[in-house]
Amino acid sequence: MRFLLLLGFVGLGWAQDPLEGMVVNGFSGSPLGQVAVYIYDEAGISFDAMTDASGRYRFVRAKPGLVRLRPTKRGFFADGGLDQRVDVTAGMGTTVPVLKLWPGGVISGTVTDEAGEPMAEVSVTVLRRGYPHGRRHMVHVTRTITDDRGEYRLYG
Repeated sequence: MRFLLLLGFVGLGWAQDPLEGMVVNGFSGSPLGQVAVYIYDEAGISFDAMTDASGRYRFVRAKPGLVRLRPTKRGFFADGGLDQRVDVTAGMGTTVPVLKLWPGGVISGTVTDEAGEPMAEVSVTVLRRGYPHGRRHMVHVTRTITDDRGEYRLYG
């Protein structure tokens, strides 16, 4: 009997109210289904939930304190790649601001030499302008290698 009571007290450290929210397409605002939403607490422990067809997700219990939410869906990316930080208060139930995912794009093409012949095994790199440490630099995004036909395809 004492053992069962002890388990009940251990459980009191977790919020009993849910943490819930919605994930939408950043361009259209339409709900996104089948998005995996991960929640990380301060110790880095994670759990996940999946959005329904209306873009809604729900964690039945979330540990009180500061947590991070990370939505992921193939072909989409989060705004700036940043997690959404949320402060969970025990017994209050927490609704998260709408999370936005942006559809990715594709860059594809063929690398040729001066004679117009395809070039195999050529590195193709995508850079973007960034401001690390407050100074403008070109920042590496991704890279690939051309195939035997000189073709490449990058997505994200």
